[in-house]
Amino acid sequence: MRVALVAPLVAPLRAAQTGGTQTVVAELARGLAERGVDVDLIAARGSSVPGVRVRAAGGPFPEELLHPGPGGDGRADAAAWPSAQAAAYLHLATGLRSQVPPPDVVHAHAMDWPSFYALAATGLPTVHTLHLPPLDPAAARAAAAAAEARPRPRFVAVSRACAEQWRELVPVDAVVANGLDPASIAFAARPEPDLAIVAGRIAPEKGTHLAIAAARRAGMRVLLAGSVYDPAYYREQVAPLLGDGVEVRGPQPRRRLAMLYGRAAVAVVASQWEEPFGMVALEANLAGTPVAGLARGGLPEVVGGGGGVLTPRATVAALARAIREASALDRARVRRAAARRFPLSRTLDRYQRLYESLAARR
Repeated sequence: MRVALVAPLVAPLRAAQTGGTQTVVAELARGLAERGVDVDLIAARGSSVPGVRVRAAGGPFPEELLHPGPGGDGRADAAAWPSAQAAAYLHLATGLRSQVPPPDVVHAHAMDWPSFYALAATGLPTVHTLHLPPLDPAAARAAAAAAEARPRPRFVAVSRACAEQWRELVPVDAVVANGLDPASIAFAARPEPDLAIVAGRIAPEKGTHLAIAAARRAGMRVLLAGSVYDPAYYREQVAPLLGDGVEVRGPQPRRRLAMLYGRAAVAVVASQWEEPFGMVALEANLAGTPVAGLARGGLPEVVGGGGGVLTPRATVAALARAIREASALDRARVRRAAARRFPLSRTLDRYQRLYESLAARR
């Protein structure tokens, strides 16, 4: 089985991942390769995944220009980037179509509008994993147009909540939850009892400011780890909360980040949008660290099995209460639930069955 994985071109795949999607693609590529699948990983320049053949496809193209999201500046169609990004996807699609032998299946994880159009034109069996809600109108229109192509691509959502948001636009063929190898994150039984971690990209939709404020209200010190996606948001809403009791670490390699999760008594996920999945929550839970957060999007599907405490109220007081309650949960039970519900092996099994079904129809 030959599978071409198309990663988002917003950032290289490397040790310090930019976001959850990058982590998912890297783990999927590595897991498939270990199972003997012939994987061709197509990613932004500078990408490196141990044990996987990587082909550069241009970029990186900064995500703040591609997916403005809640609170963004609306530059999704800005003249600064479309021609270069569209050219990159057209070039990689041409390469896939002319490859001898061609891949049996193309599995795309890019959510930018050129990827949907370009891959539909290859005529190859294609799977699109929908890692984001349909917030970008251009991407939503492109996905709907691709759904009319023949052969029709298959669309997979990473949570039931994400699937519901897409169903009016494209036929969602399956829900395949993201997974991680439990052995990749060590269990930490003895955290620092007054430490909360806020991890992931620092952007308005992630509610970084609310997470910090609520953790401080709950009497916790805060460890902030992640990349700044929106400098204006960071300057105006996050920076004023920094100081005594808040330690800023910046983006971390995954192994280091796993250790930081283990140090914390609780991970705070204060998403201000319909979180499509919540990889931060899963990584924290595998370390044994319970999650306190907002009950939005796919997060209840990840945390709802005993991994933390969620509140429907996006207030400092409500989230602070959730933080205090979550930090008292049994860490061993949190770890066991995450390892049982979201193993990488199950994700690989689901995708391999889908690949085989598509390849058999050629």
